[in-house]
Amino acid sequence: IDAQRLLAELGYEPGTPDGMVGKNTVIAVKAFQREMGLKETGRITDDLVEKLYKRVGRTQEANAHLYVRQGFVDLFDAPVTIAEPSKPIGTHVYTAMYFDREKGATSTRWTALTVRDAVVKRVKSRTRRGKRRRHVKRVTVAHVTAAQALDRISIPTAVRRQISRLLTPGSSIVISDRGMSRRETGKGTDFVVLTR
Repeated sequence: IDAQRLLAELGYEPGTPDGMVGKNTVIAVKAFQREMGLKETGRITDDLVEKLYKRVGRTQEANAHLYVRQGFVDLFDAPVTIAEPSKPIGTHVYTAMYFDREKGATSTRWTALTVRDAVVKRVKSRTRRGKRRRHVKRVTVAHVTAAQALDRISIPTAVRRQISRLLTPGSSIVISDRGMSRRETGKGTDFVVLTR
């Protein structure tokens, strides 16, 4: 989304900044790469995003995105910063418990659920008779707690206030390395994050 916004700011017309790399975005990326004397791949990479930020004269501060949906539709999205972005953060779901704003409640308790991702490896081995066989081995990745994941995210104050105004009992926050699946998340659905 940031790459698309920066391309639009530079006049390349990548289409709607939706995070989907469609035909217009690829054409815009190639045009930018051509102008910068880079290989025209049409792919959005960290290096390309860094060059886009330099071109518009800003530094890249945010390295992640926060999406807010309510009533099964997108409300807004905003950039956020994750500390130590190269380290896995996992997938965590936080749900707001009941609170009564009409009675002056200014805080709520949250429940958290951590989804354990497993890496699937296809392993080759031999049977006693020397025949080859393949089987699947699941390896659990390093565990990050829900509290540790939340501690690594910095959300701008204005965005926090906006979320606070929208918060209702049962509201959920999802933090994930995987990101939101745009194919499954749409009008009439809640957030969908594919963990496999």
